[in-house]
Amino acid sequence: YTITKFRENLCIQLMDLQQRRATDPVVTKHEFGKNPLTDHRNRLIRRKCIHCYESLRQEGKSSVEAKKLTKKTSTVCLTCPTKPSVCASCFANKHSK
Repeated sequence: YTITKFRENLCIQLMDLQQRRATDPVVTKHEFGKNPLTDHRNRLIRRKCIHCYESLRQEGKSSVEAKKLTKKTSTVCLTCPTKPSVCASCFANKHSK
């Protein structure tokens, strides 16, 4: 047991970090849920579905047209690190596969 190891352990305990064990299962399944974020008036934040926007862009729509036609949704993928906005139909068809 070295002084370096002691300092590392002390820092981890002070910062209340938990080291991930190699035996912990890695969650890869996507989870659909409501966006936990709200605006300054305590209303749910609604954003455009990323998959609807991508499909409209691939159809040849301009970014302005695609932005106007894309569904706004208050649901997200809770397990993805960026928490992308996804509508229910796109989550079932594209995102969870």
